[in-house]
Amino acid sequence: MPIDLEAPEVKAAITAAVQEAVEKETGGLKTKNTELLDELKGFKKKYEGIDPDEFKQLKADKRAKEDQDSDPVKLRERIEAEYTPKLTAAEKRAEAAEAKLNGNIIDSQLTYALVEAGVAKEFIRAVKADIGGSRKVEVKDDGVIVDGKPVGDFVKAWATTDGKPFVSAGDNTGGGAKGGGGGGASTKKLSEMTAAEKAAHMQEIGPEAYRAKVNNESKAQ
Repeated sequence: MPIDLEAPEVKAAITAAVQEAVEKETGGLKTKNTELLDELKGFKKKYEGIDPDEFKQLKADKRAKEDQDSDPVKLRERIEAEYTPKLTAAEKRAEAAEAKLNGNIIDSQLTYALVEAGVAKEFIRAVKADIGGSRKVEVKDDGVIVDGKPVGDFVKAWATTDGKPFVSAGDNTGGGAKGGGGGGASTKKLSEMTAAEKAAHMQEIGPEAYRAKVNNESKAQ
């Protein structure tokens, strides 16, 4: 017997079957859509207040930094730019500390050598200033070097030549020593004076004034 498609019960059955098939096919999509909407709401809440353009720029900056770090040349340039100023400052501090230490070593060893050579105590500071201003004084691994010689050897030789008047100066502080050539010598620069003139001039103006004169002439050079 043929089915009457126009019969009400047949139409109802067909409609129910179609509806069931549609719901079966779209039910999963509706569920997934709901999940996506919930996820989107959570995402919006999480990143609420963030400027999209600013976020894009941050991502671009991050990507640029990653690209830079992957390039050995750019990475080296970035490290040098960051650490070179710090290294330079550290080197300057180290140089200043070394200069101060060397100055103390020179002062100590030169003082000892001059005392050992018999230079009068009151003239030690002035003589050190004179030697420091007119000689090449360095600190090497084996000690203080003056004009290429160990400080002790230099002072011993100096005390028998140019330094001889200073060694005996402590015993000649009276009128005779003062008149040994000081009058004309006082108008000269120390660099133009002989050792005897320096000794006489030191006695004439005093050790402190002499040391100040040595420092002033050294600065003027």
